[in-house]
Amino acid sequence: MYHYHALLDPLIRRPDTTVFIRADGSEVKGGEVLLKSKILASNLYQQGFRENDVVVLTLPAGEFFLYIMYAMVILRARVALIDPEMGRINFAAKLTQLQPKWAFVDSRILMLNEHPILRAIIFRFNKSIPYFQTPTGCHVISVGNFMPTIRRHQTLKSLLHHAESDITLTRNDQPHDFLIVYTSGTIQEPKGVVHSFDSLTRSIGHLVEIIGREKDDLIGTDLPQYMMLGISAGIPVILAPSRMSTIKRLRWIEEKKISILFSPPSEMLSIVVKCESDQKQIPGAVRRILLGSAPVHKSFLKRLQAVASEKVHISSLYGMTELLIGALIDSSTKINYPTDDDVLGIPWKDVQCKIGEDGEILLSSPQLYSRYFHKKTRAEFHPTGDTGYIDENGYLILTGRKKDMIIRKNFNVYPGIYEAIIRNIDGVDDCAIVGLWNENKEDEEIYLVVESKGLTVDKIKQSILNGANAIDRQAMPDYIIIQNLPRSGRQNKVDKKALRRVLQLG
Repeated sequence: MYHYHALLDPLIRRPDTTVFIRADGSEVKGGEVLLKSKILASNLYQQGFRENDVVVLTLPAGEFFLYIMYAMVILRARVALIDPEMGRINFAAKLTQLQPKWAFVDSRILMLNEHPILRAIIFRFNKSIPYFQTPTGCHVISVGNFMPTIRRHQTLKSLLHHAESDITLTRNDQPHDFLIVYTSGTIQEPKGVVHSFDSLTRSIGHLVEIIGREKDDLIGTDLPQYMMLGISAGIPVILAPSRMSTIKRLRWIEEKKISILFSPPSEMLSIVVKCESDQKQIPGAVRRILLGSAPVHKSFLKRLQAVASEKVHISSLYGMTELLIGALIDSSTKINYPTDDDVLGIPWKDVQCKIGEDGEILLSSPQLYSRYFHKKTRAEFHPTGDTGYIDENGYLILTGRKKDMIIRKNFNVYPGIYEAIIRNIDGVDDCAIVGLWNENKEDEEIYLVVESKGLTVDKIKQSILNGANAIDRQAMPDYIIIQNLPRSGRQNKVDKKALRRVLQLG
């Protein structure tokens, strides 16, 4: 009854390898992760967990993420990762669509479930506080710090004990849809990207090849998903403490001797600026920097190279939730490439690329997602929503976007989702969200323009930050403007191109 997929191979082959370093410096070995994952899988199975059960994970980053994820591999679950701070309406819509049978939830969130009076008081002042409204028939498991107020929910700690030690595993690499990550869609029909064991294994394998492995390597990251990458690469991972200042982050990189960094350009910018002002270089242990998201401008790469030693290999990775590795290019090639557009590199070796009649970039690969959760099939070539061309050298060049999307850091903001929520606010007649590139931030800034006769900017800000119509913190606008929206066409739709021109003129 217990199975394992190739994702577990590194834990089985290298049980004595350090896979994770805790904040206190203690080490977690691969064998410990495997044992606890098997124990958790066994206990869940005894409680009725079965293959293809849908599981929601909304929990704090840490080693518990590893135990749960690898237990889910053994049980052949379908796992959805959901950020509870995306706004309560958005969060609830995804739970409604998923109808999970199991949920691993941050204990701090669950505290509100058991105390309606406390919840009512808190919501009176901050309606955007994450709240997990348990779907019917869902078994909820508390993860994280012990909260003395929690009584109704089983804890993860209790599931990691009292299991037989002679659990055996049988290899099973049969196709299976495993991971669900939400990227866009609407409130009525959220778009969950479903990845299979096979597509994930291929993508992780390619990343392992890209970063390589050297003695004393250490991956530093904010994202718990990269712990699984580290395990596959045989490289320990350490999670960054939350909400670090730039000074503390640089000190953390130096003191921990972190050698591999993954980051969008906007998050690296503060490090670059600090190094420039102090006339210092990025800490010496760093040898590899992978920049995600696009575009990555040559001006930024030149500044990054200037504060990095010659041994640091800097690359820009083009990918998306549906296909993790589409193209790769090193910084020197990108800087010197003769084009004013954003050169993404030659498509990755298992990626097929073609350009649609309207200029949209279409990609196909064994890495490609299986389908969207609400659909049964997908197209052979995925429409990326980006426009571009392939030049005479075989390089993929990005020229713009076809779909209405804003990229902030490495987070995709789909205006249609949040505009629908904001229109529900009393006093809002209509609204539009657009993004404008800010070279000083190496990122897009988000503008929210609202048509209203009675609301102030402060009232709108409080409504989307703390109100019942709160939106994802990652989508919070940099600027809120109250003015009439430009319109065009027979249906009198908002003309976002005209709106961007107006905003650019100031």
